[in-house]
Amino acid sequence: MRAAAVSLTEAASAAATAGGDPAALHAVLVKTASSSRAAYNLLLSRYPPSLSLPLLSRLPFHPTAASLTSSLASVSSSSPSSALPLLRRLLGMSPALLADGPLSSLLRSMPPSLAPDVHAVALKLALSSSPYSASCLITLYSRSRCPVDARKLFDEIPVANRDPVCYSSTIVGLAQNDRFEDSLSVFVAMRSNAVASTMYALSGALRAAAGLAALEQTCSIHAHSVVIGLDGNFAVGTALVDAYGKAGVVDDAAKVFESLGGDRNLITWNAVLSAHAQQGDVQTVVGLFNQMTELGFLPDGLTFLAVLTACSNAGAAAEAECT
Repeated sequence: MRAAAVSLTEAASAAATAGGDPAALHAVLVKTASSSRAAYNLLLSRYPPSLSLPLLSRLPFHPTAASLTSSLASVSSSSPSSALPLLRRLLGMSPALLADGPLSSLLRSMPPSLAPDVHAVALKLALSSSPYSASCLITLYSRSRCPVDARKLFDEIPVANRDPVCYSSTIVGLAQNDRFEDSLSVFVAMRSNAVASTMYALSGALRAAAGLAALEQTCSIHAHSVVIGLDGNFAVGTALVDAYGKAGVVDDAAKVFESLGGDRNLITWNAVLSAHAQQGDVQTVVGLFNQMTELGFLPDGLTFLAVLTACSNAGAAAEAECT
């Protein structure tokens, strides 16, 4: 028994790696007559649809929400056109999946390109106004570059049903699609309705403020983040650095950057470099660049763009050539 457990563990570890063969895990599961839900869920997610779908009907246990989601994720990644029929089939197989938690997991597994079709299924099942499913649909629309549809769906949700996740997904989705004014208007509505702010809502609203170079909105969101204790969150802090930098207030961007301490990541460094670069402050940008690399951060394309922008804005051709 112990040897079988070791073999199963080794096979699962191998299958979980990028080049692992899921068939090896399947062989061990059959050989040991195992009914490990975790192992079978991993197998369903790694197998192509031609193998995962038949396996779904031969599981040694009644399919759970996790099992069905794993199978749907496999189909969505390798054969998006087959994902919608499978979603309908899964919902028909297990009415329990209509509960908010399992349903949201299924919807998150769907390809963004199928957002309108998934929305139609949700409407047929009278689920589109549920905050869980609605949030997933809004995210799907946003990822498929359909912000107008995302906003329309949000507006159709009764105000009483809009929860923090619903607001956050809308604010972030609109900001990611450059609908900055709409994103900020949803953020204002969230606060007016006394719905709790999340780190995602704050960072999304700050992204919108940065897109508009709107200093007043940035300051207001910053003050709100301090009141609710999220100003030290690295995602919110990074968004603040970017928003202050885009608004041209480099000193405040630098203060927020310094306050983050060890929570800085490459995105944070790029944000502060960009803030100084817009002002043509070559000396500070080069100093920050050197400090960043000394701390072990590897520069990416945005890092070098910030350095080159600083040199360009300052007319420092020599520094740009050295970079």
